[in-house]
Amino acid sequence: MKSHPAIAFSAVLLFSAIGLTAHAKPAVTYHISGQATGKDGQKLSLRIPSQDEANRQIVEIKDGKFEFSGTNPTCEKAVISFEEDLLDNDGITKIFQVFLEKEVELTALPDSLGMFKFLKGRLNIEADSLNHKSWAYYKGLDSLYTKVVRAGEAGNTKESDSLYNLYKKQNIERSKRFYEENLLPMGNSIITVEYLYQKCLNSDYGFDDAVVENYFSHINVSMQNSFYYKGIEEYLRGKKLMLTGKRYIDTLLQTPGGKSLRLSSAIKGKKLVLLDFWASWCSRCRYLTTQLTGPYQKYKSKGFEIVSISIDENSKNWLRANANDSIPWISLRAEPDIHITMLYNTNSLPLTLLVDQDGVIIARNIKQEELIKILDSLP
Repeated sequence: MKSHPAIAFSAVLLFSAIGLTAHAKPAVTYHISGQATGKDGQKLSLRIPSQDEANRQIVEIKDGKFEFSGTNPTCEKAVISFEEDLLDNDGITKIFQVFLEKEVELTALPDSLGMFKFLKGRLNIEADSLNHKSWAYYKGLDSLYTKVVRAGEAGNTKESDSLYNLYKKQNIERSKRFYEENLLPMGNSIITVEYLYQKCLNSDYGFDDAVVENYFSHINVSMQNSFYYKGIEEYLRGKKLMLTGKRYIDTLLQTPGGKSLRLSSAIKGKKLVLLDFWASWCSRCRYLTTQLTGPYQKYKSKGFEIVSISIDENSKNWLRANANDSIPWISLRAEPDIHITMLYNTNSLPLTLLVDQDGVIIARNIKQEELIKILDSLP
């Protein structure tokens, strides 16, 4: 990933008509302007997660200034990144994340696109303060993770795995304590809903379904029109619709060579298949690929297969990410008119479904340690 020299970066976000209630869906009209000294000619990208990737805005910096404008149905986090990073790394890039609220001013710290200071914007200042407060909850975990890495580098896989499981357990427990002590009392805040939504997406350090359902029951109904509230609802509904006992849904997909292939043909004769739904712009999805490579190489001779299904609208982005990530298993793409989101409830990525040899889904978003246990049982 390219690094950027020190810059002076400041931005002002002006929004109108924001107000989330259970009975109305006011559109947010926004105007974003800022400064990026010394960056003339470079491009910035603005993406709002609830909108399609095709709606991502790109502007060129001129005279050290840039500007974005548009509308969004509700308040959520927008993502700003340098376009050269986005193109070179297929969406894996350093980014700014900013809640869309009436008026926000921020200034980036030199030499860091991912760190910034909010000067104005009640919601963002509160979220930033909570983020800093959370650091104290994870104190000491860095040293534990260092032990994980050192054990791995020394070739002591058993010790490394044991330490990592301990690290994950403590990370999740501390996240729950942080949530209960700081965010649970703020059930009517978009900050709370967004945090819980992210924990639904995090396959490594996320909360168990029962925990999510419990926390979600305390979210104020005034949040029900928000992108994150609906996302959690869809997550929980999908967990119930696409779990144990349900058959996978066969559909026609596209190969890297441009031919059509039925999903049933791709998985025929396999004992266990992990359907991996992803997109080139989803950094969590790309990270999951690196985590699955080891288990795949170890168990593929026992009848284990992975089929990655991209929901990228642009096939070039999919093919480039395929090549950059050196995906060793079957990689297919769902063409836009297939409506894969409706078939498999892929509103939240990454999404994985573990399918047995009879075509029955036996797990959704399975944790890696649970997957390994099942794979170990293969004859």
